Amino acid sequence: MWDVGIVEIGAGNPSAALEAERAIAYFNPDIILFIGVAGGIKDVQLGDVVAATEVYGYEFGRAEAKFKARSRSRDADYGLEQRAKAEARKPDWLKRLASVPSPAPRVFVAPIAAGEKVIADTRSQIYQLLRSQYEAAIAVEMEGLGFLEAVRANKQVEAIVIRGISDLIDHKQESDKAGYQDIAAHHASAFAFEMLAKLQSKPRVPKSSSAATSGMRQDNAGGAQGWQTVVQQGGTAYIGNIHFHNASAEKPSQSGTTKMNTAPKTSEVEIFFSYAHEDEVLRDKLATHLTTLQRQGIIRQWHDRQIGAGKEWEGEIDRHLNTAHVILLLVSADFIASDYCFDKEVKRAMERHAVGEARVIPIVLRPVDLDGMPFNKLQTLPKDRKPVTTWANQDEAFLDIAKGIRTAIKEMTQNP
Repeated sequence: MWDVGIVEIGAGNPSAALEAERAIAYFNPDIILFIGVAGGIKDVQLGDVVAATEVYGYEFGRAEAKFKARSRSRDADYGLEQRAKAEARKPDWLKRLASVPSPAPRVFVAPIAAGEKVIADTRSQIYQLLRSQYEAAIAVEMEGLGFLEAVRANKQVEAIVIRGISDLIDHKQESDKAGYQDIAAHHASAFAFEMLAKLQSKPRVPKSSSAATSGMRQDNAGGAQGWQTVVQQGGTAYIGNIHFHNASAEKPSQSGTTKMNTAPKTSEVEIFFSYAHEDEVLRDKLATHLTTLQRQGIIRQWHDRQIGAGKEWEGEIDRHLNTAHVILLLVSADFIASDYCFDKEVKRAMERHAVGEARVIPIVLRPVDLDGMPFNKLQTLPKDRKPVTTWANQDEAFLDIAKGIRTAIKEMTQNP
């Protein structure tokens, strides 16, 4: 569960940098997204979405008889870039649109450029500069560089810029009259929230904040060009005029004064059991040994036998597989022989592990050949990879596993 605050800001890189810094200082978010519109330079069409791998600052250079550009750029967070690439390959984000136009909008994960000027003609010198000096950029806007400059100074925050294409430089006024600013903004927001739905921040110990009583207030400039979306676990806060897209939260007070919900943040770690049904008895024994962690409020456990009557089982498995902090692979010959376990659950678990969204822990239940398995290089339980069923006392094996899981969770919460 994410808490999402959306801050509307004015145009320009300096404004974006200032508001990003204020938002990070106040919210202490896990993720900050910049969502808005951009002009397409090449490859894209109206309504397409661009998740920026990096943002070039095209204003930097030396003004001689001919302007000499000097390279300056800022990169998106690697994990968010990889998540954007994964979601761009799938049509899931289109389901968040009220209606899908034909042809359907596409998502590009590529560089963009940012400066302080609205570019409205492909014959302009700046457009020609972009094509000659920043040929990898497929879109141009006015805030992304300043936004990432602020994030650069706050390395604990993950960030990416997501833009909808509202014009193709020429005929900008016609595109605006046709409503493409709103269309592009909605498309960018839909993709951003699809990314967010597939992400899970690492659990962290809640910190008290004096910002709740700071009385901070923001008056937004007219003609705002974008949204900074700050995301964190637990608590809800607001700055200025806030808009929510597919998010559940209280409305801000009419006065515009910043407000903080002081409810404590959850620190429970969700554990997902990936297992073959032939190993259900061993899974139950492991779950019993993890009850101590559950009673202490450290973990909550989930497996497919908890799916209620009438619910769509595959959707429930996918939902928990995509939100769990820790994924336990209960390995046996039956587990590896299961197409669903191996091709779907293991594949998705390793994807999330690779980008730091979850910790995957293989647990060897019964003797099996692990050579060449995608999880073979991960630290495995019990100790020395001794299968549970080969221990003289299986309770000792499960105790060793429980202690290993406790240690892993401690590492995750102390080093988020």
